[in-house]
Amino acid sequence: MFDEKCMMIPRGTKFGERTIVALGDVVVADYSRVEYNLEVPGNLYVGENVRIDGDLDVSGEARIDGWSAISGDVKCGGDIFLGHSVKITGGLFAGSNLDVGEDVEIGDGFEAKGWITVRDPIPIVIYIFIYILQLIGIGKSDEVEKIVKELEEIKDEEIRVRRGYLYIPRWSRITRDGIKVRKGFKICAKSGCRLSGNCLGGRIELGDKTALMGSIRAESYVRIGAEGEVGGSIHAKGSVVLGNGVRIGGKISASRVEMSKSSAVEGRIRADEGIIFIPEEGEEGGIEQELFEKSIDLGKALE
Repeated sequence: MFDEKCMMIPRGTKFGERTIVALGDVVVADYSRVEYNLEVPGNLYVGENVRIDGDLDVSGEARIDGWSAISGDVKCGGDIFLGHSVKITGGLFAGSNLDVGEDVEIGDGFEAKGWITVRDPIPIVIYIFIYILQLIGIGKSDEVEKIVKELEEIKDEEIRVRRGYLYIPRWSRITRDGIKVRKGFKICAKSGCRLSGNCLGGRIELGDKTALMGSIRAESYVRIGAEGEVGGSIHAKGSVVLGNGVRIGGKISASRVEMSKSSAVEGRIRADEGIIFIPEEGEEGGIEQELFEKSIDLGKALE
């Protein structure tokens, strides 16, 4: 089920030094900021007041809503739709049609292989209203009913994204320092992802074999899948759960820690409600030992 308060990072997404390489569609919701180039093999949907400090390379179509700013080049294999007051510092290339709203600025010029449409600054709804009044005046009520029905169908139209999409919720920040979502929001990275920087959010989940080259700070819980890796420390107000073969490069501070005995933590573990060693997959019985010291060295605990 879709959750608008959850940043969804699909399986296999790569955060490089300067570029985020997605595997499908990308959705960047309103008021977000991304300080990376975006390589998008599917479609790109950008909301209002979004700032992207980098180039956009999109294989499908690109829709950029009003008052958003792109500080690099925009290259798109399909159609491009630009809302009003969009600012693009670099150049723009559309492999098909280009639809441009009012007060759009493109610093280094543009090229389109298809039709170029510049929308009139007067909202289209005004034209529709005037047209309907004219139809009513000449007694063509059937035409009015037809237009109203078509408008209702347009209103109900949905923009659908394909499975495996990258979703960045409202007010998110993806910068060189890390990934940050608003209070109460969640970050969920699926298996096989490579992320850089620190992660800050309400709840944070990393899938199996996902690596984060940074630290984690969560208002609630943190869950790391099997063979996952975190280069820094983990601080959570709730519980921290580590799957089989997880590697943590720093310390852990949480209310409770649940981990398998094959996990490794280089720093100290502080768990006010204790530490539980859970059985690994295929293991009979396993370790069911709770440690209730305020601060404990994991190496000594396993001796």
